[in-house]
Amino acid sequence: MLASGLLLVTVLAFLVVMVLMSVWKQRKLSGKMPPGPTPLPFIGNYLQLNTEQMYNSLMKIRERYGPVFTVHLGPRPVVVLCGQEAVKEALVDQAEEFSGRGEQATFDWLFKGYGVAFSSGERAKQLRRFSIATLRDFGVGKRGIEERIQEEAGFLLDAFRKTNVMKHLPGPQQQAFKELQGLEDFITKKVEQNQSTLDPNSPRDFIDSFLIRMQEEKKNPNTEFYMKNLVLTTLNLFFAGTETVSTPLRYGFLLLMKHPDVEALRFCTTIPRGTEVFPMLGSVLRDPKFFSNPKDFNPKHFLDDKGQFKKNDAFVPFSVGAPIDPTVYLSQTVSNVINSIVFGDRFDYEDKEFLELLRMMGQINRFAASPTGQLYDMFHSVMKYLPGPQQQIIKNTKELEDFMVRKVKQNQSTLDLNSPRNFIDSFLIHMQEEKKNPDSEFNIQNLVMTSLNLFFAGSETVSSTMRYGFLLLMKYPEVEGEAGSGAGKGEPQMLQPLF
Repeated sequence: MLASGLLLVTVLAFLVVMVLMSVWKQRKLSGKMPPGPTPLPFIGNYLQLNTEQMYNSLMKIRERYGPVFTVHLGPRPVVVLCGQEAVKEALVDQAEEFSGRGEQATFDWLFKGYGVAFSSGERAKQLRRFSIATLRDFGVGKRGIEERIQEEAGFLLDAFRKTNVMKHLPGPQQQAFKELQGLEDFITKKVEQNQSTLDPNSPRDFIDSFLIRMQEEKKNPNTEFYMKNLVLTTLNLFFAGTETVSTPLRYGFLLLMKHPDVEALRFCTTIPRGTEVFPMLGSVLRDPKFFSNPKDFNPKHFLDDKGQFKKNDAFVPFSVGAPIDPTVYLSQTVSNVINSIVFGDRFDYEDKEFLELLRMMGQINRFAASPTGQLYDMFHSVMKYLPGPQQQIIKNTKELEDFMVRKVKQNQSTLDLNSPRNFIDSFLIHMQEEKKNPDSEFNIQNLVMTSLNLFFAGSETVSSTMRYGFLLLMKYPEVEGEAGSGAGKGEPQMLQPLF
């Protein structure tokens, strides 16, 4: 009985101390930070935020406090930037001051400030310069990377060929096959009609010209001018000149019918160094100072008085400012392209270890963007000791680190200082060159974490973008030729700080 009473008193005393410390910190910072809703001790503004609709929650707070305001994510104060002027001033005009990395508990547990993606200050500068230079040495951003991409594309096509079973299954594709065969039969009849009345000295159309070329090259064993190519080339032209052109016109007329009217910051507060900042890019794209009707489809947003295209500084779909992360050069690659650079080799698509690594990275990303992940980001100091999905994420991050440590050790055992094979070799050689430099950031921990940064970004980040792109095209095949013609109506579910 006495023991349980002492335990209860200890817990209550601990909670009181935490509350008092939280209040003290909030009062200490309140006079220096931009305005914002009053936070509660420890939980901050959690009760005012909907973690499933974080963007909408922050935009509601913006309506009251303006484009620059402070919210407390748990005990952590964060400055939120909304609109083109505020975001531009931070990420462009004061890029150096805002170049640090914010806190993100899901990844910080593993990286702990090491590696090119999650470090700040001098460490980030050294690793960034080296990473960009080394990736370029191995072809990234140059013509040499095309060979790696083409090679990997060949493996991808082989994998598709091995799994092409849908043509044998029932479904709408069977009707499409039937209609394509009907179109081919129609073109075949047209070709036969032209053949029966052909005058080699007076071609009447494309089919006649192709038939005459066939006659001229009939003795050429390598010619591509024969009946099958004539039928299908004519079908290509017929299809493109009919359906492909008419579809954009049809949608254009529908938009004009629906919208006939379209026919013809300066910061005044001091932000303490080290404070996290969230630039709300969604608010830039809906900034009423730059878009007269920010929630409506209105081409006038991008047209001048003469109806000509004009640049709109608030159109920033991919953020603003000069890119500082070397993974930007990997936007056109798939996982094995970056693997061939980091590790000097690729994985087979059926490699069980590779599949498990991709699964774990996907699980980590989904957790970070989920309401539970956002809750963990706010209260990780407590939640890391509690049961829940975050424990599996912690386990996954450890396994990813162990994998990368093994890859580094393999390279160390076979390293040739005069012949670097990949990114890891180049980093190891640079470690040797700087081993007498006490301020060097080239050590094993930064090597492991930077290699993991690149592996993660080149695998999960790029593949997620491609996966969602393919899913959208499968769901909306009619817009395949109109990608980028308009913005979607969905709101971002999770906004990460961009520094």
